[in-house]
Amino acid sequence: MISRALALMILAAPLAGAGEAPFLVTAQWEPGSAKRPGAVVLRFSPDAEDLRVNRVPAPRLEWPQGVAAVPASAPGETRPVSAAPGDPQYLADGEAYRLYFATSPTSGVVEGKVVFFYCSKNAGWCKKGVSPVSLALP
Repeated sequence: MISRALALMILAAPLAGAGEAPFLVTAQWEPGSAKRPGAVVLRFSPDAEDLRVNRVPAPRLEWPQGVAAVPASAPGETRPVSAAPGDPQYLADGEAYRLYFATSPTSGVVEGKVVFFYCSKNAGWCKKGVSPVSLALP
């Protein structure tokens, strides 16, 4: 007879390996201007109030093969700076995180994934998160 705890661990194992983080992540293309290059704007909405996205290591966007884009830095903006009160180690709730590109990626809808690290301040743990995103490009 399998104990109840062991049975729960066996059932939960496929869910734990799924790799998707408990966040809704959205991505939007922001055209460049004379002052800064174009950017992919990421926003993270956690499923629980105590979850926070780390600034370091920075979130990154993984493109499918064949999508050409040249990463760039905006003048004076190597990392986002939060204007919201709180811990500077984490993105504030609803804060936009911008990934700058010297050239616009290909046009159309691109399916990619965002890789980031997040922490539970109440429980005292951190994990790597992976979330799929769809990005509509002009």
